[in-house]
Amino acid sequence: MNVREAVSNFRGHRTPNVQVIPRRRLWFALSGFFIVLSIVGLAARGLNFSIDFKGGSLLKYPCPNCANGTLTADQVRATLARAGLPDSEVQLVNGDQLSVRTKALTSIGGRPATIVTMPNTAHIATSDVVAVLAEFGHSQASVSATPNRIRVTTQPLTKLRGITVAFPNSKNLTTTQINSTLLGLGYPNAFANIYGSQVVVQFTRLPLHPKPPVASPSPSAAASSGPSAKASPSAAIGSNSSATPSANASASAAPTPTPTPAPSPTPTVQGRDGVLAALAKQEGIPTSKIALHNLSMLKEADVLSALAQRAGVSIGAVQTKEVTGKELQTLLSTLATQAGTTVAQINRQDVGPTWGSQISSKAVKGLIIFLVLVTLYIAFRFEWKMALAAQTALLHDLIITAGIYALVGRTVTPATVIAILTILGYSLYDTVVIFDKVKENTESLAMVTRETYSGVVNISLNQVLMRSVNTSLVVLLPILSLLLFGGSTLKDFAFALFVGVASGTYSSIFVAAPVLALFKEREPKYRNISLRVAQRAGRPQLRTVPTSSASDAGDGERDAGAAATPAGPSRNRPAASPNGPARPKKKRKTTAAQRRRR
Repeated sequence: MNVREAVSNFRGHRTPNVQVIPRRRLWFALSGFFIVLSIVGLAARGLNFSIDFKGGSLLKYPCPNCANGTLTADQVRATLARAGLPDSEVQLVNGDQLSVRTKALTSIGGRPATIVTMPNTAHIATSDVVAVLAEFGHSQASVSATPNRIRVTTQPLTKLRGITVAFPNSKNLTTTQINSTLLGLGYPNAFANIYGSQVVVQFTRLPLHPKPPVASPSPSAAASSGPSAKASPSAAIGSNSSATPSANASASAAPTPTPTPAPSPTPTVQGRDGVLAALAKQEGIPTSKIALHNLSMLKEADVLSALAQRAGVSIGAVQTKEVTGKELQTLLSTLATQAGTTVAQINRQDVGPTWGSQISSKAVKGLIIFLVLVTLYIAFRFEWKMALAAQTALLHDLIITAGIYALVGRTVTPATVIAILTILGYSLYDTVVIFDKVKENTESLAMVTRETYSGVVNISLNQVLMRSVNTSLVVLLPILSLLLFGGSTLKDFAFALFVGVASGTYSSIFVAAPVLALFKEREPKYRNISLRVAQRAGRPQLRTVPTSSASDAGDGERDAGAAATPAGPSRNRPAASPNGPARPKKKRKTTAAQRRRR
């Protein structure tokens, strides 16, 4: 294709002839490569969620030094990194206001705490780290576990009180079932928690030997031993041999006290061995798999060693930092002095992870409702196979956009979620335009019989190809300008839009349409048409046999030709045509005026 033809195709003066459907294996292989790369990025690095999703702190304060140019956002970011907050987002607003979004500042201020960081070589999840900490009495720790790094903020790893028992939850028991067993063993104050596949039971005390049951006094028994137990006058009279008959009768008519049930003793407080044996029997595991820790005897090295072993690293790779509670005030004072203001001017807002989880759940619900409505609309407007092909393209766009976000490490904000929903709608618009053209062309049975269904889809794609490309370019140009010259917040939004629109245009042409052709070619109707077209294309053409001259032909050949010729005058037979017997010429009708002129 030369430059003139390319310009004509771009301007819509001629229809291009791009072989999209015949080369669908190439497009599927290219899409598969990007999908695998995206999945690897998601698994290895994960998404970098903002504080709106995982909680954090938002600082806003005036910055006179920013207005006169003596302070930049990079210098503020460096100050936060030295304080242990390297992933902070710093933005200069209106030239004299600073907006800082960072992790929760409670991790470096407030109560004394210990911060533990280590590599996550074993790629364990957050629940696994919490299970190890709960086993050593630190169940309230704040844990952040990524595929590469583990960060734990907990109370000082000093001596605690109590005893913990940890064992695997092989039967998937609930905490209610385990607590019922503990109640029957005489430990109503013990409580069990389940962290992933690990059960941790915390006791305030767990004696070595069992204690006998203690009978609680009953109020009815105490009442029977009171004044009613004393001998009444009638009883005394009855005991006298000279008592009158009327006195004896009144004594016999007196009501007798009703027997009261014996008080039920409290359950026997089992000893340590009995408790471990009962828990092991309930789980169906040997007692040797139950770990018991006396928290008053533990040291900081024991906790760090257990964490390092679970993370798959050596104890030397574990870093600890003690927080005394004064670091937060020091950091705020440093930021205020750096900006040329006071600590009182710093407006601090703490965002909890609960709000972020609500945003995430609402976004997922919105996405599911969107996909369901889209599927119903396309299935009603076209057919269900087109709806399935469109959903395949949408899933393709979602995975690639999320994977690229993970690979480049950009922050996922609520604006990113809005951008993803926007690009899904745009990708769907392009797909519907293509499917509408395919439906229009496939309604012609003669065209499908001549070109097959895949051929018709390829023709339809070429008819709307330049419309899709030009529409996408018109959308991508302003997004690119925002990505290059917009602010930090706009850049995140523009980046998601740019990746999504580019991926949506590609998937509508090179994924949705080939998937539709693949689904439809499996129907018996279109499969038979494809076989007939293939047979017709592979059938050899009939060639004309040259006629021998009279001088070269022998008598035998002339006799064979005469024998093959039907009897009758030769002038009434038309000459043989190489493509088959020729039809006799029809006599031309003449009018009466023509006959008179003759």
